[in-house]
Amino acid sequence: MKKAFLFANTLTLLTVSVLAQAGDADALIALDKSWGESRDAAALDQLISDDLVALSPAGNGSKAATIAEATAADAPEGPYTPGDYVVRFISDDVAVMTHSVAGEEQHWSMHVWQKQDGAWKVAATASIPAAE
Repeated sequence: MKKAFLFANTLTLLTVSVLAQAGDADALIALDKSWGESRDAAALDQLISDDLVALSPAGNGSKAATIAEATAADAPEGPYTPGDYVVRFISDDVAVMTHSVAGEEQHWSMHVWQKQDGAWKVAATASIPAAE
């Protein structure tokens, strides 16, 4: 009886954990979309970790460079069209996300999201141009 009770409790905890992560995946996708569409430095400052690790075809980047690029006068203003999202949780407070972006600057992105002080932030990001 005790084994059945332990098994049932373990199964319940796993189910709740998976459901919580599924909800967080939707939240992370929504945050990613807001990041991609934002041109507001203050909003981006809240989404991006202070010690961001960034990599693009241009080389290594930083939080300041990432925000400057997104808010620059010549930043693309076309629709941000992400898709093909995959979110994998490494732990309760770390997730790895990949997705495509269609449009003028087609590319693939990979982000590491980390929960910091109760809020999800981008801790690392990388992008590569999409194959033509």
